[in-house]
Amino acid sequence: MRARENGGNMARQGSAKAVLTVAGSDPSGGAGIQMDLKCFAAVGVHGCSAITAVTAQNTSRVASVLPLSPRMVKEQLDAVYEDFKIEALKTGMLYEATIVETVAAKVAEEATPLIVDPVLTASVGASLSKPDLVQALKDRLLPKAYLVTPNIPEAAELIDDRIRSEEDMRHACQELYHMGCENVLIKGGHLAGGQANDLFYDGRFRLYEGPRLDRKVHGTGCMLSAFITALSGKGLALQDAIGLSKGYVTDAIRFGTDLGRGTAIGDPMVGLYNSSQRYEVLEQVHHRCDELEEVTIVALIPEVGINLAFALPFASTPGDVCALEGRIFRGGRRARRSGFPAFGASRHVASVVLAAMAHDRRFRCAMNLRGSKPLVDLCRTLGLKVGTYDRSREPKEAAATDWGASSAIEALGFVPDVLYDEGEVGREPMMHLLGESPTEVVGKLRAVVKGLKNEKG
Repeated sequence: MRARENGGNMARQGSAKAVLTVAGSDPSGGAGIQMDLKCFAAVGVHGCSAITAVTAQNTSRVASVLPLSPRMVKEQLDAVYEDFKIEALKTGMLYEATIVETVAAKVAEEATPLIVDPVLTASVGASLSKPDLVQALKDRLLPKAYLVTPNIPEAAELIDDRIRSEEDMRHACQELYHMGCENVLIKGGHLAGGQANDLFYDGRFRLYEGPRLDRKVHGTGCMLSAFITALSGKGLALQDAIGLSKGYVTDAIRFGTDLGRGTAIGDPMVGLYNSSQRYEVLEQVHHRCDELEEVTIVALIPEVGINLAFALPFASTPGDVCALEGRIFRGGRRARRSGFPAFGASRHVASVVLAAMAHDRRFRCAMNLRGSKPLVDLCRTLGLKVGTYDRSREPKEAAATDWGASSAIEALGFVPDVLYDEGEVGREPMMHLLGESPTEVVGKLRAVVKGLKNEKG
């Protein structure tokens, strides 16, 4: 009988699920136990851990590895299982065969769904395993695995063959599946090309496509397997958990931090940070759009109307950007608002915001106005920095606003206060005011309106 069975079971009702990571300690916090626990917390599960080895490493190198005794690993596992109902378990760095044996015995005893991330080397290239580890994984742990998640070098070592193409990945998936793994996911980031696609196999293949980000980040394998473990532990179907996890890792890479002197550290909390800001972003757009009705003069309203867009702090798609579902249009002699704020409500102004954030993450807000060269001259007179672009130079396959905003910002080397699109036949000239917040953008609009009134005397 489990300790505290009566009180413990009552306390668990309605509480978070518990999952377990069995891995090495990374003092830099970029991988291993430390990263796993951050990923668990980011998606709302309680993380337990059993440490297999203590490493002296950072974002540049691995100095040394001290494995714990199999007895100590067993006692950690026994202590956790005595006290918690573990919904899913992941392994990372196991280092040597005796630790594999210990973990395999506990998995067999508890029948916990097992996700194996076969860590063999660190991101900086140093070995995190003894020579006997690979065979022990193949003999003792892979036959018990609900899912195995190797990258291409790890998969190649497990099957003792080269992997140089997607066809090779398919062969490797089948080889690992025949070793007894119920499901296989090979991460394709080490293949050449513009995509970083992962291949899943459970008797049938499924490709998880993703962009290749031009950034080396520490601990991405730990993040992916940890997210999958956490989401599976919460009850998500495996393939859904994989898809969500891949998205989380992509954002963690995109918004990782260069805190150390070596490789960047991924930030698995990005989704949590965004979620915590959603209400505040909605409120700011709502209140500033009310203000825009009072501030805006009809001469500044383009035919398509005005929209104000404000992004979450770690926005990567238009769905992360809040704007009016309608617009601000001309209503007689004044501006009138239509619709309410919603995420994903704008693609046009949202694309300007995303282009600005790609260069400087602080610039999260933009609004569009009717553009003209006299208005641009006024903005310069007011001390606002202006960037311009010519749509006649736009590549055929480019999204107009995204290409224009990106090219103008790239040419300047910074995000300006104003972006001016000169327009073309069938497209009216457009101006965008940019800033760090809706309050700042509306403040720039007030300055422009005041300048126009002063010009008219």
